[in-house]
Amino acid sequence: MKKIYTKLNKCLYVLLLVFITNMASAQTITAVSHSANPSDCTPITFTADVTLWFINTPMTGISTSVNGSTIYVDINFNTPPIGLPAIGFQTYNTTANNIPPGTYTVTFRSYDNGVFQNSMNTAPMVVTSCCGVSSNISTFNDFICTGQSATLTGSTNATSFAWSTNGIVLDTTNLTLTSNFPYAGTYTYVLEAFGGPCNAIDSVTVTVDSVSFELGNDTTLCSGQNVVLSSAIPGNSNHIWSNSSTSAAISVTTAGTYIANVTLNACAYSDTIMVSYNPDPIVTVGADTTVCNGDSAMLTASANVSNFSWNTGSTDSIITVNASGTYTVTASDSIGCSSFDAAVVTILAPINIGLNALDSLTGGDSLVADAGIFASYSWSTGDTTQTLTILNEGTYSVTVTDANGCIGTDSMVVAFYTGTNRLNIPTINIYPNPTNGILNIQTPSINKFEKALIINSLGQIVQSNYITNTQLDVQALNSGVYFVQFVDDKNQIVGRARFVRE
Repeated sequence: MKKIYTKLNKCLYVLLLVFITNMASAQTITAVSHSANPSDCTPITFTADVTLWFINTPMTGISTSVNGSTIYVDINFNTPPIGLPAIGFQTYNTTANNIPPGTYTVTFRSYDNGVFQNSMNTAPMVVTSCCGVSSNISTFNDFICTGQSATLTGSTNATSFAWSTNGIVLDTTNLTLTSNFPYAGTYTYVLEAFGGPCNAIDSVTVTVDSVSFELGNDTTLCSGQNVVLSSAIPGNSNHIWSNSSTSAAISVTTAGTYIANVTLNACAYSDTIMVSYNPDPIVTVGADTTVCNGDSAMLTASANVSNFSWNTGSTDSIITVNASGTYTVTASDSIGCSSFDAAVVTILAPINIGLNALDSLTGGDSLVADAGIFASYSWSTGDTTQTLTILNEGTYSVTVTDANGCIGTDSMVVAFYTGTNRLNIPTINIYPNPTNGILNIQTPSINKFEKALIINSLGQIVQSNYITNTQLDVQALNSGVYFVQFVDDKNQIVGRARFVRE
């Protein structure tokens, strides 16, 4: 009994050792083969001997695939989660049809539940052709330049054949085929030989350079501008311009026709561009101008274009200004070329004559009114001198013209008093002046004033106000220059003033 127990124990140990050792590979391909003398017109059988390490492992499928010069034979298994360890041996076969002629490496691969187990290769397998005809295209430099032509040379032992590309038959009588390639791209040419029950085919792919090279459209620039012309293309290219530059890009500042010649991979390219310069517009606004105070200046832009832009924001050709300053106009044409001109406008200060607004005479006395130094004078009396001798009361006005041709006016009211002494009538400060309706009286003698007589430039009393406070309401008056006589309770003039009603 002891010996039997020992033998059983050793057997279990061997089975357990086999189970543990082969856990990483549930199946092992041990031998592979294929049909003898395989050809493209007969089925080819592929055979694999596989060792199974679990007795309950089913084979779920076997398939073949061709990838270039390699044929893959894949055997798939599906070992359950709980495997029954036992060694088994199986042989699996599969058949493939229509494998093209050629020399192949046959690789058998096993997978268990999608996990790769192991692989084994056969010796190189040569698949022969059952067809008695052959087709061959001679070795060809398959890269050419745009615009070039290529000649393909074929050979065959068949009596009939056809050149074609993209399914279009090109020639059926000549084994030499010449084609032009005006456009870049990839072209495949096929030579098919016809041999009764089978055909033989060979093909070649021609690559025509796909470089894009254009200098662009002809361009027109404005004076002082430049344009950068580029002949750069991908790759190690050489450049030569019509101006002898060898750079990939040049900066152009003069009008002319520019030609770029570029070589790349023995291919030559050329393009031409014309650069023109548009003359800038000619614009003038005339000389600087000086105008009198209160007048405006009219500036006119003259140009051979019709698009204007002033620094005032105006887009008209003529503007009217009433403030001193520099006025600039820019004229532009349809392509954006522009030029500018400017004029300085000076608005002169108002003419200040300075006659006394209100003056007085005593009996037998005279008063001399002085208008100041100007180019010419015109008094309301008809006199044309700088000074005027006044003998009678009334309103006297003068119009003067200065050296710039500007005109100014002033007037005064002369009152007549009896007595031996000429009255000394003070000037009263009133504000704001000019005013839009309310005048403030500024004087410490306000309590001596009875009323205010407001006189226009014609000497007419147009308003009479009793003085009750330090303000005069002149809102009812029209715009103009007015004189004020302040009188006391004896109707004697005790103050005078002049103001402008806006």
